[in-house]
Amino acid sequence: MNNSPNLERIRSVFERSGVALSLADPEEADCPLILANAKFEALTGYRLSECEGRNCRFLQPGDGSNDMARAEIRAAIQSRGRRR
Repeated sequence: MNNSPNLERIRSVFERSGVALSLADPEEADCPLILANAKFEALTGYRLSECEGRNCRFLQPGDGSNDMARAEIRAAIQSRGRRR
């Protein structure tokens, strides 16, 4: 995805967006972040240069306080695959 000709088009959409956006590459090991916009940087406090190449799980709190939410999201994703 990093070498995709569409990446510049996506980057342009990200720059115009009024919401925080980030993009990971699912074709790479551990789905690293490859793009984020200024709203994402403002929301997280991280610059893209600090996030690029890392899986976004580093943004999760280390205290496990979101385990229930993650389990619900995981279940929803898995159930979607069974409905196809």
